[in-house]
Amino acid sequence: MRFSRRVLSICILSSLVVPTFAAFQADEFDGTSLGSQWTFVDSNPAGTTTTVADGKFQMSAAAGSDHYFFVDTQAAIQQDAPAGTNWEVVTKLDDFDFDPDTTSPVKRRFIRTGLQLWQDNDHFVTMSILTPANGRGIDTANFWQFDPNSAASNNNNNLWGVLDIFGWPPRPFSSLYMKIQSTPRGYRGYMSTDGTDWLECLTIVKNPETSNGLMINPKVRLFQAGGFYFDGGTSITQKGIISKFDYVRSNPIPNPTVAYADDEFDGPDLNSNWQFNTGIGVGSMGFNAGNLVITAGIYTDLWGNGGRQQPTYVFQDAPSASKYTLTAHVAPTQMAAEGFPYELWNGYGLWLWHDQSNWIYIMNQRRDQDPGAPDTPWTPVNGLEAAVKVGGKFYDKNYNFFPNEAPAYLRVSKDGNNAEVQYSYDQTNWTPVTFNVNSVQTSQFAIGADNLQIRLFSKRVFGDANDGDGRDAPPMDGNFDWLHANIIDSGVDTWELY
Repeated sequence: MRFSRRVLSICILSSLVVPTFAAFQADEFDGTSLGSQWTFVDSNPAGTTTTVADGKFQMSAAAGSDHYFFVDTQAAIQQDAPAGTNWEVVTKLDDFDFDPDTTSPVKRRFIRTGLQLWQDNDHFVTMSILTPANGRGIDTANFWQFDPNSAASNNNNNLWGVLDIFGWPPRPFSSLYMKIQSTPRGYRGYMSTDGTDWLECLTIVKNPETSNGLMINPKVRLFQAGGFYFDGGTSITQKGIISKFDYVRSNPIPNPTVAYADDEFDGPDLNSNWQFNTGIGVGSMGFNAGNLVITAGIYTDLWGNGGRQQPTYVFQDAPSASKYTLTAHVAPTQMAAEGFPYELWNGYGLWLWHDQSNWIYIMNQRRDQDPGAPDTPWTPVNGLEAAVKVGGKFYDKNYNFFPNEAPAYLRVSKDGNNAEVQYSYDQTNWTPVTFNVNSVQTSQFAIGADNLQIRLFSKRVFGDANDGDGRDAPPMDGNFDWLHANIIDSGVDTWELY
């Protein structure tokens, strides 16, 4: 009887139908209609117009179909994402209409359009461009969402949240390229104005609900959200905007490998382990007197979400060891008490990144000190800021050091899953940074055991010296003399024979 039941079980299992998913199919949009791989999703309100003409897929969503935190109302065409893990999907958006029109200058505000990897309306990664509030110009609006509660929270940092990065692509440009990569470490997003030089806008974002950090059977979407009409206070005929997609393609990409190396930053170039991210505000990097100098682009803050605006940074894989320290020798700047010799909230430091919800950083920063008396100017001070995000929850800590310099040594220590940050003036006496977590001072946080990235960054809150913000001053560069790792435990068991 037992044998019979086993045979029956085998027969039943063999009759089950295992669902299959169609393979991704590239499309050059050279015909007169969409291929059978695509499914159309109309906007809400309905009324999206689409056509395939002149070698492009063209779409104009109905007005009012945008929502800042949601994708529920957007118009899209979609098909299955490529199979496997290591791939990228690329699209090219042509002739996006953003230039002011002197005869009818007002256009629809908050038009969003671009490339999206979509599992459902609560799980997606998006690379897109955006027309701002006045209906003219163009920004980027690149974000992820992996939790249904985050959208209703208005980007509450204690939830998984939506990550927005606003920037200004170089102009003029006739095309904008977007791509999303899938890797075993998570998803990454890029933009380019020429299809060759790519700006990394989203770095390692993961789905916290799956063991591998990826979405379940995602779709590739080309989308537009129609925004709202804006008449600027006058009776001007509103203009719609048409998204023109030239193609969508997929390429295999190699499996990422872990490769860390110390660096003395003697120049004239970064070693091959490093990559450079200009930041959305477009910063720069170079070498001077044996230092790596990182100059942040404008409006590249780190406050709150740790990437709501993208800083300027270099990055490489962190060591694959179980326990180590990473120490950077920086060149702290003595900040005078009078005036603002450097812009307020400028900063530079060290950042250990696992994904968008798990990271920790420490940086020297230009700060203000409250004098504690009414009608008394705040005092510019040398300071330090540290922040951590773990499991989507954000904590920060600030120090003011004036009249002393900021510390010359910044460190992140990692032990298994746990990481902490420290600072030192002499490389001998180290002070760990503690954070107030539920009224308990805590220094160590479980951000992740492996697949970590180390970044040296510089960030800048305000704009140029003529932006009228009342806090104009030269930017404060991040100067890094060296970065060294001390491997305490490789994590590899060793055996001895007797």
